[in-house]
Amino acid sequence: DALYVSKLQAGTTYGGVAVPCDPDTQATLTGLLVQAGSPGFPGYTYRSPTGGSVVLVDAAAVGAFAAVLGTFVATKNAVLWVHKDAIDALGTVADVLAYNIEAGW
Repeated sequence: DALYVSKLQAGTTYGGVAVPCDPDTQATLTGLLVQAGSPGFPGYTYRSPTGGSVVLVDAAAVGAFAAVLGTFVATKNAVLWVHKDAIDALGTVADVLAYNIEAGW
């Protein structure tokens, strides 16, 4: 799980801006999606903690941003479960110790 969390924290990029995909960012994005669907949405500027910003001028821009981040998180979730299932299927401690947890991320 620590590797998974580190991958979410490292995140992805959007428009050349590094965007973490940790639970706090996911929660912010969920709230932003709700707001973007409201009449008179004024837009939003996402400021990355690592520098840079993404200007989201309307609901379509928020949706595109959310789609990229959502796909990234879904992919990491899928890799996590592949590894968990593979480890669960291993028969010995030696097999577990030899397993390459870094593959596929």
